[in-house]
Amino acid sequence: MIVDLQGLDPDVATYPAWSWLQSLGLVVARDRELLVDSRLAFLVTDQPPKRRLITEEELRVRLALQQERASAAEEYVVTFERERLRAAGQTLLADEVLRVSLVDAGAGYDVRSFGIDGTPRLVEVKASAGPRDAFYMSLNELEVARREGARYWLAWIGWSYRLPAGTCEIAWFRNPASIIAAKTAWKLEAANFRIVRERTDSDLTSVP
Repeated sequence: MIVDLQGLDPDVATYPAWSWLQSLGLVVARDRELLVDSRLAFLVTDQPPKRRLITEEELRVRLALQQERASAAEEYVVTFERERLRAAGQTLLADEVLRVSLVDAGAGYDVRSFGIDGTPRLVEVKASAGPRDAFYMSLNELEVARREGARYWLAWIGWSYRLPAGTCEIAWFRNPASIIAAKTAWKLEAANFRIVRERTDSDLTSVP
């Protein structure tokens, strides 16, 4: 939605709160207007929230920022894991920590690490620009998590927009598939649907 700045303090777009929201990609300042993400509509209007239009360029920029945050979060976890192992005297294991996503994007996890005893530790990294409220998990990731059980870890990073230099929040979850299955702390929602053709559909086609 668009908020008209007419009549407001001309510097409102530079206020800390607005600057923070802009850093999260939820608000964009443009001339005398603020483009506000529909999820924040309740803060500035009593009207029901409406879906905000997004151009192809805006989507491309947003996806690029998300990718940058994801990459920074994975590097953060790699560094964290190496330091954890070195602190435990496991220098050789620390040297073997690998950011798998760079060589195999379909592995179902992002970082291969180890427990102190040398057991495999497969880490999926999730990054939230702001507080940890939600993340997306692919079917492949979920299947690998279920198969690997306690060897599979999820590192969920909050305030990832502060990376690589700033301080973020990191929470570790062992066997996240069991947490999802329990339905006590996390709720699994279907965000997208894959349509599979099970028979010929030529009888259902229409003339354009």
